[in-house]
Amino acid sequence: LKDGATLSDTMVHHWPPGFHVRPRSGVVVGPRATYVSNYVLLEPAASVQAVSHIVLQGDDARTEAHNLVMGRGDANIDLDVQIELRAKGTRAESVSRAIACDRARLWLRGLLIGHHDESQGHLDCRGMALSENAEIHAIPELDADRAPQSQLSHEAAVGPDCGEVEARLQTHRVQARAGEHEPPAVRRPGRRPEFDFRIG
Repeated sequence: LKDGATLSDTMVHHWPPGFHVRPRSGVVVGPRATYVSNYVLLEPAASVQAVSHIVLQGDDARTEAHNLVMGRGDANIDLDVQIELRAKGTRAESVSRAIACDRARLWLRGLLIGHHDESQGHLDCRGMALSENAEIHAIPELDADRAPQSQLSHEAAVGPDCGEVEARLQTHRVQARAGEHEPPAVRRPGRRPEFDFRIG
């Protein structure tokens, strides 16, 4: 993204059984530019391995990455968001919400690398397993790379208090089957999204 540009990218997946999906994305964000990513998985394939690599290259660059996932059946879902904060005043936020049903296995990975002392980043991973045979692994990583003043933080939780997210996922799934689905509202700087990824 060039100086001062803004890009919002929303991807909504609804896969039939038996597919093996490997989405990849890479973005370099320039000075004062903003990149917002929304990934929604309503009906999982047999396996999904998604990697998003975002580099905040210019001063005051911003990014927000949101993942909302429902795992069913025997699905294996591995989501990985990697963000590098390379310049002064860079800011990053990565938020993941997930529900695992049946025998689904989910990995929620997040990596923040602070290369500059005047950078800030936050990871937030939360999930709920609805079956004793389901698995959720929240794996946040923080790396202050020769930048001891970089401010990096994370929250990770797996527990039962995610009913609100399940209801929203179910609502979107029904709408998608009826052909009425619209992607979640894109979060824009300074404005709260209509589709709120927070829990609690």
